[in-house]
Amino acid sequence: MAEILTWLDQTSFRNAGIVLKDSWDDSTYRPPWDDSEPAKNTFLFTRGFRATNIAGCNLLLRNDDARTVGKSKLEDSTSEVVAEVWVQLNRMSPNKGKHTHRYTSDPKKISLLGAWRTEFSYNGWFSRTIVGLTLRSAAWKEPQRWEGLNVAFTFETKEMGEKFDAAFRQAIRLCRSK
Repeated sequence: MAEILTWLDQTSFRNAGIVLKDSWDDSTYRPPWDDSEPAKNTFLFTRGFRATNIAGCNLLLRNDDARTVGKSKLEDSTSEVVAEVWVQLNRMSPNKGKHTHRYTSDPKKISLLGAWRTEFSYNGWFSRTIVGLTLRSAAWKEPQRWEGLNVAFTFETKEMGEKFDAAFRQAIRLCRSK
């Protein structure tokens, strides 16, 4: 499994946009002991992430110069932002989420994120986090944190998306079988 993630780091992560969807809503079941803060935003990050830690079924991706996209353009940022995205593959489903599909034909969105998307989501029946985000900037007193149930990766070409989708889902299967 680590070999697959290492291969993805060498071939795919740096070329993928990352989408962290706002995945909590009032209809999502949350057990009484779950007092985690609901995800309040959807983040769309441009390319440039690298795997900085692969520990078992946990993956940490980092971008030291993260850029977010909003309304078909890069968000204005006055300071450098470091984004760390952690993914728990053993909590993900190899079958849930859309396989590689064309999600946009808008030339502006394609130039920022790519036209092809593959999506992954939680394996269970009640809310559990599979993906988390920490944003840091020298301009902020505290880092910003976010957790959610869905993650997607975007690519320029269908072929890149399909290769990533097959390999990432295989890594999830290997983690689920442990």
